[in-house]
Amino acid sequence: MNINKTLKIAQKIIRIFKVLLVLSIVVYTLLILYSGNIDTAQIEATRISLGVIELNLRQTFQDSVLSPALLFITLFIMISLLILWYLMLSKLDIIIANAISGQIFSPTSGRSLKMISVYVIIEGVINLIASFISSNTIGKYIFNLELFNTDIISSVTVKTDYDISFLITAFIIFILARIFAYGEELQKLSDETL
Repeated sequence: MNINKTLKIAQKIIRIFKVLLVLSIVVYTLLILYSGNIDTAQIEATRISLGVIELNLRQTFQDSVLSPALLFITLFIMISLLILWYLMLSKLDIIIANAISGQIFSPTSGRSLKMISVYVIIEGVINLIASFISSNTIGKYIFNLELFNTDIISSVTVKTDYDISFLITAFIIFILARIFAYGEELQKLSDETL
């Protein structure tokens, strides 16, 4: 298979993902706008998942289980992550477009890789903050509810995830950006020699 054909297919897939991300951002934004109108007393559920905590109920339960503020924070974090993913895909689209045009070591490719590494760090920090908020507030929130009754709850799971592997990923992408910058210098020297 021709490399340009593969790159063009990858570019189309990236553009499809970008459209899906834009649609997701619009949906989450509408949910934020609508979240103020949600009557949490009318919510019935047998399974409630709030970020790091998951409740499996033995029966349907009506109560103010979902706090509008907690819902707003969750939606805001999701929108932030979706925007970051969109920006990462946009930068990757630029790199692929440069590769298709035969200018893989262009200045925009190196800058795009550097920005992707920055976006990865921002995403990781947002995830760490979300995990911290979730583990500290949701646990207290759940214990304040009159739910801790074994007749109602069959299990409670609290997951805390303080993953810092994003730093390694960002470092690798940054090294690739430096390699691209070096390749750009070599290409410039080669062009000047010719």
